[in-house]
Amino acid sequence: MLPTNEAVGKVPTDETYAFVKRYATAILDTKKEQGLVNLIRDWDDFTGMLAINKERDLIVELYRNVKENLATSLSNFEENISKSDEDVVLTALCQEYERRVAQKRKTRAGKDLESSIEFIFNYFGIQTGGKPKHFTAGLEIDNWVETKNGWYIGVTLKRTLRERWKQTYTTDDKIYVQHKISKILWVISDDSDLSEQKISELVSYRHIFFIPDNSRVLRNLCSHPNIGKYLFPITELVTQVQQLIETC
Repeated sequence: MLPTNEAVGKVPTDETYAFVKRYATAILDTKKEQGLVNLIRDWDDFTGMLAINKERDLIVELYRNVKENLATSLSNFEENISKSDEDVVLTALCQEYERRVAQKRKTRAGKDLESSIEFIFNYFGIQTGGKPKHFTAGLEIDNWVETKNGWYIGVTLKRTLRERWKQTYTTDDKIYVQHKISKILWVISDDSDLSEQKISELVSYRHIFFIPDNSRVLRNLCSHPNIGKYLFPITELVTQVQQLIETC
């Protein structure tokens, strides 16, 4: 196997989940729902940090091994290879490694966040359905929960809504009825771009927001006459979902 392929193959995909799961279990065992205040943010930070540390170890090992082997291989040639040529080879090696690792990193980032919600719900005895295949592609839903009445609650966890928020929902109420979607829950770990306009538009179409307990948005809009009832602190996520399962 080529050394770059071997190194990229060792880049973690799901391995960090085991460590973070142990950490999350300890937090929830101790603090229960109050542990959700920081758990989702920490989950994202830990999985990213652990993976990047492993990626760095792999590129250092790859660089060192290839450099040593390159020197040995080149010594067999009569024609001398310049230091500049050697640097070109090693630089290209690092560039290719980073290009391929970046692709895995992008895929892993989304899965890491999605896995945190599934873990939290399952910890509290809420059965989830995983990534939905039977919902329309026009709705961005990471997971779902079935209510006692046979309807569905879609759940999406994001760091921020950013600019794609208008592509993550539909204004056609018939689609919600067709797919029996009662509510869509947004769990947002960073409210820096969460505006009153975005919230107001989304809550008009069955959306509910769960944001950090110390959120400025929550503080400023929780008493809003039209949208305040659709905003909740993250620590109420489990309680609200349990109530929705019973009533929707």
